[in-house]
Amino acid sequence: MTDQTRSSTPPQTDEELAEVVLDLAQQSFIDYGFRGTKMDQLAKTAHVSVGQLYHLFANKEALLLAVHERAQLLLFTQYLGPAYESPPAEGGAIAHFESIGRAYLRFYLENKEMGPLLFSTTYDDRHDPAIERVLTSINAQIGGGLARLTQLVTGAIERGEIRDVDPQAVIRWFWGAMFGVLAHNLRHPTTALTDDELTEVVELGLQSISALLRPT
Repeated sequence: MTDQTRSSTPPQTDEELAEVVLDLAQQSFIDYGFRGTKMDQLAKTAHVSVGQLYHLFANKEALLLAVHERAQLLLFTQYLGPAYESPPAEGGAIAHFESIGRAYLRFYLENKEMGPLLFSTTYDDRHDPAIERVLTSINAQIGGGLARLTQLVTGAIERGEIRDVDPQAVIRWFWGAMFGVLAHNLRHPTTALTDDELTEVVELGLQSISALLRPT
């Protein structure tokens, strides 16, 4: 939605207005960092008063948290959630594990406007107490996803579908590898992969860990 469209058809509800502000704030945090994002400028760009903005979001920290929570909600409800709950008809636990990795990749490819916040370092000072509180909250959500993956691997080990490995080590490596590949693509544009190349890299990674998990 363009600024012109926002101006000609202003949001009528708090929910609609919040979505407009979140879109603008998301881009501002990416472009200018936490400190460089100004609430009064956001209000001006969103065509609302500063008072309206603070009615929706108590402060800039709350706004940053809301931006992150919206992205995490999308990731876990529309991508990872269905992948966790709907294993492939064939292939067992290993195919299920791979489908979760592909869902993570799809989120990145289909929501690139959120990528710099979730997969890269976009903040001017990650040690700012406000940023640390936001990241602590987000890490708690990520921890829930890691716990579900750990249950999947643990159950597969108990059923003899995969090798007897340390579930925590497998999950940490898997999550870190996925996160690292996507973050690298954002942080280093001169060596960034195309979507097809990135898909190939992720597939190779999934195949390699699957080969290691298969019972001998």
